[in-house]
Amino acid sequence: MTDVFPLRQAERTAFFTAAGVLAAASVALLRLPLLNYLGYEFSAAVALLLPFVTGVYTLRALTKRWPAGASLTTRSFTESVRDLLVHNAALLLIPFAAALANGILVKNCSYGEGMLAYMLLPVVTAVWIVALATFCAALFARPYRWYAGTVILVLVHPLLIGYFTPAIFSYNLVYGYFPGFTYDENLQLSWPLVLFRYLTFLSAALFLLVAELAVSYAAVAKGFRGLLVTLKQLRFHREGRMVIFALALQLALGWLFRVQLGFESTSSSIERALGASTATAHFDIYYAPGSFTPEELRWVGAMHEFRYAQVRTALHVAAEPRIASFLYPDAATKRRSIGAGNTNIAKPWRGEIHLNAESWESTLKHELVHVIAGEFGMPVIRAHYNTGLVEGLATAVDDDYGNRTLNEYAAAMMKFGIVDRPAVLIHFTGFASQASSVSYVMMGSFCQFLIRQYGVDRFKEVYGGATPEKAYGQPYDALLRAWQDSLRLIVVPDSWRAHIDYIFRRPSIFAKTCARVVANLNEEGMRLLAGREPEKALDEFHAAIGMSWNSESFAGMIRSAFVAGRYDSVRQMMREQGGDSGAATYGGLLLPIGDASWVRGDTATAGAMYRALIALDLSDGYTEAAEVRCLALKDTLLNRDLPGTLTGSKNDTGLLDSLDALRQRSKNPVVGYIAAKVALHSGYYALVSAYLGVLVIPPGSDLEPGWNRMLAESYFRQRDWDHAAAHFRALRALATSASARERAQDALERCDWFAAHEDLIRP
Repeated sequence: MTDVFPLRQAERTAFFTAAGVLAAASVALLRLPLLNYLGYEFSAAVALLLPFVTGVYTLRALTKRWPAGASLTTRSFTESVRDLLVHNAALLLIPFAAALANGILVKNCSYGEGMLAYMLLPVVTAVWIVALATFCAALFARPYRWYAGTVILVLVHPLLIGYFTPAIFSYNLVYGYFPGFTYDENLQLSWPLVLFRYLTFLSAALFLLVAELAVSYAAVAKGFRGLLVTLKQLRFHREGRMVIFALALQLALGWLFRVQLGFESTSSSIERALGASTATAHFDIYYAPGSFTPEELRWVGAMHEFRYAQVRTALHVAAEPRIASFLYPDAATKRRSIGAGNTNIAKPWRGEIHLNAESWESTLKHELVHVIAGEFGMPVIRAHYNTGLVEGLATAVDDDYGNRTLNEYAAAMMKFGIVDRPAVLIHFTGFASQASSVSYVMMGSFCQFLIRQYGVDRFKEVYGGATPEKAYGQPYDALLRAWQDSLRLIVVPDSWRAHIDYIFRRPSIFAKTCARVVANLNEEGMRLLAGREPEKALDEFHAAIGMSWNSESFAGMIRSAFVAGRYDSVRQMMREQGGDSGAATYGGLLLPIGDASWVRGDTATAGAMYRALIALDLSDGYTEAAEVRCLALKDTLLNRDLPGTLTGSKNDTGLLDSLDALRQRSKNPVVGYIAAKVALHSGYYALVSAYLGVLVIPPGSDLEPGWNRMLAESYFRQRDWDHAAAHFRALRALATSASARERAQDALERCDWFAAHEDLIRP
């Protein structure tokens, strides 16, 4: 047994201490959500522990085996390294076995991927640590100091990458890979990680080889003197010289081409990857050719400038910082570039925002708040250290979240028990433990309360690092109580419960089962669905929901089956997966479920789905679509022919042709209204006003707000500012809620600003 596991008497106490620490740490980690099974997170956490547990043990064992002044032979060197590699392998079995055993209690959706993560992260790290400890013990009189300095330097390096480059991800010799703090649940072990860990092995081999040669050539020399002696003696050791050269060359190439290999990214590398750019007065905008037409690009630039002016005014900022805006064509490109595929981010200290091209307009203002607020943020990070205040400020100023105001949402979450203790959200752990929708809206409401109650200048003091006692004359606890008291004055009808449940009663990533695997399957399903491969997409979503029921997979299954024309399957999935859980489960899926029933002639179910969607009041778009269908159900001709028209065309052009044909047979304004929506979506703005201009919409009709909204947007894009403003004002007058009035007012401000800056969009 001693030959297989050569543990010396003097090493036993240290070894079993390390084993006990790893066992205790493993138990603690496995009690935490997202780390409670063998996967990436658990493996990365174990790898991060190793330098402080097994690394210290290894260095201690080496210093006992190689006492100062004692002669050291190549044979004893080799035996020591071999023994300690075996010891480290034994220690690594402890967390591995604990994670496997915990699989009895916690579902693990991918043991294969978990084992691969363990091999790539802690196993490779253990080898590197043994090599580093050996190198320090063999060459330096104070090996602990050199070991600690190297480990600290390695762990500080990713902080420098995060600060000085656009990336939020990092590859590291200790923990292997870190995707960055985002709400992006997608994470895959990729080839760059495999290649990086190969280079980690090479660096370990280089440490061991140099240490062995140092033992051979400079047994009595320590520190750089011994290293220099070793290097000089290499001229007599051709084989060692060639091996060291080969290792050093590969490592040097890996460092020189680290950006090309995907280990790091820079602004210039992202600019080259995107391939095109344009500039405005305050922005450098980078995008991929084909993402925007020249005309669309002018509107993109103008919208950037409009939101920029809005945010500066709201924050009372006089400075005019220049901002780099990166618009990525897809999640994959964005993930390779910065590490977050589906999460938009800003880096205030770099003056950058990173957005997805398909959703840039909805998140632009929020991200600009982060950067412009950097003018009064804390030094270095140009923000506040409290995530709740940072995201709360951006949400408060953006002030566009769903079909309720931030304060109404916050009050409703308190009433319906989604948030029992809002005050905990001011702390990082409380903010991160909730679903992002809950944390952002609650803290947005709190920050908005502070700004409206005390003015933005006091908030800027806190954001810059002042205590609330100094800025407001009272602590956070008092401010939070005052905010909650104001929320209790807001009337929240019971009829809102389904709406609130659908949007906010969702678990955070820390409470989800198989979060990473399910997210990867869902993303692949969405990619296939966007590529018009609904049958293959359905397989991906079905596999994901088989691992863990989640609303994203359920929605993907419904939409994939609907696009594939499997309307009976849509209805069957509703019965099997959704059960009788109500509208809060289905949300926007009520529309395709209703359409599937309508196509099959089940108008009773279709009408019920549409009415439920109207009552749910998720958004103007969903509500209008449901109202139009309810009106069509009352028309004999449309009830018979419209379902086939809506589902029979595969693109907008074909659908417009079918609707035009139907308009010849029906005078119902619903047909022209739907045609106008399709034209607006396709960018045929003149056609929108042509469709709607001939419609007679009686006052008080359900279609009146949408009719004004579409006309306003079409005139706006045609640069007919007066007509656009008139319809935006009408829309504001028709608004039946505070949030609807705020959206109409924002659109009117946008129209007025564009009218005053028309030169920005003129060809």
